Amino acid sequence: MAKKKAKPRRRSPSGAADHERRQQRLEERRREKERALEQARRAAARRRAIRTALLAATFAALTLWFFTRDGAPETFGGHDVQQFTTDGVGEHSDAQVDYETSPPVSGTHAPGAVPCGVHGEPIPDETQVHNLEHGAVGIQYQPDLDPEEIERLEAIVGEYDSHVFSAPYAGAQAPVVVSSWGRLMELEEVDEAAVKDYIDEFADSGPERNQSCDNTQDDPFEP
Repeated sequence: MAKKKAKPRRRSPSGAADHERRQQRLEERRREKERALEQARRAAARRRAIRTALLAATFAALTLWFFTRDGAPETFGGHDVQQFTTDGVGEHSDAQVDYETSPPVSGTHAPGAVPCGVHGEPIPDETQVHNLEHGAVGIQYQPDLDPEEIERLEAIVGEYDSHVFSAPYAGAQAPVVVSSWGRLMELEEVDEAAVKDYIDEFADSGPERNQSCDNTQDDPFEP
């Protein structure tokens, strides 16, 4: 006797509703996944944009630094030009100051300056720093330097109308020290060409440049 075909089972109304809800949940999860992926893509795009902007800003800053950096020479006649802090612009005090170098090249200083030119006596540290702030170049030497060498230095000062001074300095860290605001050059002996090159480069170039410092002082050193 042939078997009767089984009739397809009909989905109950409640089963259809459950299926619909499952489909809806699956669709919602799919949409949430798409939203999450889209948010991740946007976040990645923002990070790339930020990195690009930072790189561009860094490149621009480096380019600006390269083209505007201080192009001053680092040596004259084989003598190194040493650079130091340039703090102390406009900072005046009547007190004694402990400076980084001997002679000093920057920092808090006296309210007044001295005339430029040839000085036969030491110039107080705090006073000469004010001269350097005005763009003066100092040529200072140990007092026991050969008198003929001292005369050569004083003769160099005499070749300029302003912004150069010479003076003895007992605590000089070299036999001859040429200084300007934030810089100095040490010499073991007089090198006229190097001294003049230094003057030509840095005279009247301090932070308060264009302040007068005429070479009116004429008091040669007497050993």
